[in-house]
Amino acid sequence: MSTKLNPGKFDCIRTALPDEPYFVLLARDPSAPRRLREWSDQRRQELLAEKVDRPDLDEDAAWLARFNEDMAKCRDADMIGHDMVVWRAAHDGEWRNPCARQTMGEINPALREMIAEVTRLRLCSFLVVGTGSVTLIKHTARSWLMPGFNVRVHEFEFDSASEAFAPLAEGRALDLTEWKVAGFDVQLGDIEHYAPDANTLFLRLQTVEAA
Repeated sequence: MSTKLNPGKFDCIRTALPDEPYFVLLARDPSAPRRLREWSDQRRQELLAEKVDRPDLDEDAAWLARFNEDMAKCRDADMIGHDMVVWRAAHDGEWRNPCARQTMGEINPALREMIAEVTRLRLCSFLVVGTGSVTLIKHTARSWLMPGFNVRVHEFEFDSASEAFAPLAEGRALDLTEWKVAGFDVQLGDIEHYAPDANTLFLRLQTVEAA
């Protein structure tokens, strides 16, 4: 399931080009599940038709990779459509409550800086490299208020001139065990990462604080 807190594997907002138009369907829209099913059915038919019309494509590794990814997107859309139905039944009308969608102001600058530094140091520890091997390039934080706690999603871009991210680029899972911000009651939530090469790492992590 793809949500605001936990964007899914095929999150289009994250992968969209800077000037690329997009349209988002939310579970509150009663027509959304049907629209998703229509899209997945049509896309699946197009993919299978192309596969039948061009049997030579079975020898094209790049096309097969795209085919498998698009079929996975169709399956993901089907599952999200189901999740939308379940969510709407359990939360009908909740989106009309201002408290449920209240956003917070800018994160405490000291906390923001500490979260970035703790994350950088834990990366170095996990990768078994010196602390000078990983440089923070960019850090953005989105925040909002939930009943009883504050939730933030931090997005980082790190650079490593010494190719410290090679293990992650090769598919190694990332573990930030013992991630902790001294002096603040902050818990680490979900983590996602993408290392396009050994020198670059994009990292998204969720933090939760008691309100």
